[in-house]
Amino acid sequence: MTSGRDVLNGRYRLVYQLGKGGMGSVWLAEDQLLERSVALKALVTDIGTNNLGERRARVLKEARALARVRHPAIVPVHDVFFVDDDPWIVMEYISGRSLDEVIATEMIEERTLARIGLQVLRGLMAVHRAGVVHRDVKPANILVAQDDSIFLVDFGIARISGDSSLTGHRIMGTPDFIAPERFRPDAQVGPPADIWGLGVTFYYALERCSPFRSGNEHGWEATMMAILRDDPRPLNRRGRLGEVTLRMLDKVPARRADAAEVLAVLDVLLNPPTTPAPAARPASALSAAPPARPAAAPPRSPGPRNRTQQPQIQSPPRTHGRAVPSADPTAHSRRRPRLEDAQGVIRNVGSDTGVAMLLAMEVADVAKLLADCPARQCGELLQGIATVRQATASTALRLLSPAAAGRAIAYLRPETAAALLSALLPAEAGRILDSSDKRTAARVIMELDPHASVKMLRSMSTRQRAAEVLAHVRPGTAAALLRTDNELATTMLRHLSEPVRKQLSRRLSPGQ
Repeated sequence: MTSGRDVLNGRYRLVYQLGKGGMGSVWLAEDQLLERSVALKALVTDIGTNNLGERRARVLKEARALARVRHPAIVPVHDVFFVDDDPWIVMEYISGRSLDEVIATEMIEERTLARIGLQVLRGLMAVHRAGVVHRDVKPANILVAQDDSIFLVDFGIARISGDSSLTGHRIMGTPDFIAPERFRPDAQVGPPADIWGLGVTFYYALERCSPFRSGNEHGWEATMMAILRDDPRPLNRRGRLGEVTLRMLDKVPARRADAAEVLAVLDVLLNPPTTPAPAARPASALSAAPPARPAAAPPRSPGPRNRTQQPQIQSPPRTHGRAVPSADPTAHSRRRPRLEDAQGVIRNVGSDTGVAMLLAMEVADVAKLLADCPARQCGELLQGIATVRQATASTALRLLSPAAAGRAIAYLRPETAAALLSALLPAEAGRILDSSDKRTAARVIMELDPHASVKMLRSMSTRQRAAEVLAHVRPGTAAALLRTDNELATTMLRHLSEPVRKQLSRRLSPGQ
């Protein structure tokens, strides 16, 4: 398809093929106009010409389905263009592994699976609100990016509300993940079919096997019959996630766990409630109990215990029988939220309130609290702190572990991340960039002047790692910074892949 046409539509230079399936192939390409990496999805035409017109229409349908949705878990579509009547979809390039690959190489903890599932579920809810049913939710279509972001991909067999012109009665998709209603010609296929696919995905991740697949010689047909008639095999790994997974595999769509129920379970798994207070003691027991504090102490106010606690944050109800910790009598403790108080509420408040709380704390406590936050929340809070007090944000970033800091800077504005890292020692900044994903590190590099960029690249642990980051820098910018350091340029070019090396060598040649 691409022989002799390395540059498509006058701007997209093909680099190499990322993958190929029954419906199309995906390529890494360079957008030469905007100097950025993109993913191009092409219609496969070299495997026969049957139903080619329908398959072209399906590619356009996928683009329209994606274009309807704006959500962090859905890969954005930038454009669609045609080459010899064949459509190509231009999408954001995401570097990472499929959940299928992750499951094949490691045992996923329940909390990690809940985090992945929550992002996929929220993406599906956005898809469903746009009137689209994905219909092929499975681990191979869930992408885990290098910064731990999660993306739901491949809408090739999606159905848009009101459009039944393409799929007819043919069953498309991976058999293990097909909801039972899709095997029934007259059944209505809606969002519950995607909940089923996510449920099979959870089961597969927990058990590393399909809940319905049959190993006999009639594999496909036997799997279909098991989906229609049999209960899923019992789960060995039990718990809240296991329970809701089996609810997601109810064969009747109306009885199946819906998105709201699954969302509630995943939220509890990721944000477990605090231990409830014990029941109040009888009045006689209370009257016989010694006072919890000296008799001269004034009665406890029903309002917040300290002035920095936000009024809208409701603490769990206290009973008279619960022991109340003694308040710190110093004015200092009344001015600053205590770490244990802040930890209990920071994940449940908006970023503005969270930033206000953090700015009232010692920077060491800020770092401790940020270390317990998910990467996205940590980055958002750091961004808010940096807007008000950049030095505090930079110090807090330094006090985080390199891994936590590397994940967090993915959610900072690139100019903010560059400013915070520039305030650190080169070795400290290098360790953080080593722990971040390559695209994030490249965005930071592009915010600096060439000399500062070279200094940042040199601070990384190996030249190989620096070259991997450089490969994601815009070619014009990469060539400009390499011109400032001949020794680094020679080393970098040696570690770059051949397509990137040739591209930069052309830009570095005299006269360019």
